Amino acid sequence: MDDREGCLTAVLRIFGINLQRSAVVGEALPYRRRDDFLSAAERSFYGVLLSVLAGKAVVFAKVRVADLLYVPRGAGSLGFQNRISAKHVDFVLCAPDTLQPLAALELDDASHARSERGERDDFLNAAFQAAGLPLLRFAAQRQYDPRQLMSALEPVLKQTEQPDAVERLASSEGAPNCPKCGSEMILRTATKGSHRGQPFYGCPNYPQCRGTLKAE
Repeated sequence: MDDREGCLTAVLRIFGINLQRSAVVGEALPYRRRDDFLSAAERSFYGVLLSVLAGKAVVFAKVRVADLLYVPRGAGSLGFQNRISAKHVDFVLCAPDTLQPLAALELDDASHARSERGERDDFLNAAFQAAGLPLLRFAAQRQYDPRQLMSALEPVLKQTEQPDAVERLASSEGAPNCPKCGSEMILRTATKGSHRGQPFYGCPNYPQCRGTLKAE
């Protein structure tokens, strides 16, 4: 090892980076890049989505359900969270300005006719319905009609983000329940923005839930 490599190693170690350890670990790992991130049917569907949604929504592929839904803190929350931790949906539409999820899309091929897949689909349908996030299903086809697809997506594209709940007053005595998820809220003090220094109730599930109420 020359002086330059020694200096680089020393500097990187200051930031917690160990080149020698990384090299040893990397040599033993068997990972390879996959060529089939999306199936042929998914690529075709994705292309049509991009063409009809240009400027109207941002499209993400293969998104974890746990990045879209969460379980409020409380008894049994871990078990429910585990039920979605290993699942994903094919596509997600998000608002262009805020990236707020507008809808999840599933492309159903013949495999969805199997009983175990049907149970998974039924669970996801119920989970997304409970969360208030639309889950739309489309049959896998060779070709897709852009007009029919846009017609199915128009209702979710008209959604607007809920108004900032910080302007609402907490009317009950003590800590109120979050208006978005129902959890008991925590009294906090705003540290920035136009409400700086003012008390407000915040959801304990932040940042997954950003529900707030202005304290009386």
